[in-house]
Amino acid sequence: DVRGAVMAIRRPGGEVTWISLNCQPLFTSGQARPSVVASFTDITELKRTESALRESEASFRVLFDANPLPMWVYERESLRFLAVNEAAVRHYGYSRSEFLSLTLVDIRPAEDVPRFLGHSRDMTFQRSGLSQGEWTHRTGDGRLIHVDVCVGEIAFRGRTAMLAVIRDVTEHNKMQAPIIQLQKMEGVSRLAGSVAHDFNNLLGVISGYADLLGREIAAGDPRRRRIEQMRAAIESGAPPTGQLLVSSRRSVTEMKPVDLGTVAAGLQPMIARLMGVEHELIVHVS
Repeated sequence: DVRGAVMAIRRPGGEVTWISLNCQPLFTSGQARPSVVASFTDITELKRTESALRESEASFRVLFDANPLPMWVYERESLRFLAVNEAAVRHYGYSRSEFLSLTLVDIRPAEDVPRFLGHSRDMTFQRSGLSQGEWTHRTGDGRLIHVDVCVGEIAFRGRTAMLAVIRDVTEHNKMQAPIIQLQKMEGVSRLAGSVAHDFNNLLGVISGYADLLGREIAAGDPRRRRIEQMRAAIESGAPPTGQLLVSSRRSVTEMKPVDLGTVAAGLQPMIARLMGVEHELIVHVS
């Protein structure tokens, strides 16, 4: 009695065909020896599919393990790790067995979990891969790193799973932070320059009207005192306005020797206002 025996047979043209063979003895009365009933099923396509699947899995394993970027396969519903490559083990500091005992939730800070779970439920995955954007992960030693994650749907061990490729952007973000801050400061400087330019124009108009009033009011008139106060206020507002225009490159500068102590002392009131009341500015001029 033979059931499910797999064998290869060669056809007359040389082509190999795989069959699954079932043999069973058949006893009839009057026969000294039993007959044999044999049936077979052509499983050539099944064998080809299995071979292709093994080759595909072998290629995937080579690419997966040799990839310098951290990669892992996880179950979409439970978010449980199914496989991790060597780069992930090195980069995150978890052993392979530790990884396989965790879920994607376990490697995230608590404050990120609700957003991540909502994102996972709403995300529509594609086989070609889809970026999940930037996230924060926790390594084995407790450090928080910023990563860019790209995921895609794959067939893994006969079932649908998700493949994730991880790129650590922590150092990149640190290098970008000063550039972003500089861009913000440049934007503030341009805004301050525009305000200073308009304010300087207003000071010019006010100064002009003050001169006209000064010509119309006699020297002994008590209102002359008010006009002098207006001019003093205009003169006190001119230096800060000019400094803002220079810092925002909206005025032409004249190169000449200056007393740095005088400049520092003159800038102190404006800088102190910019710093706010929570900071104290002390200028020492020697």
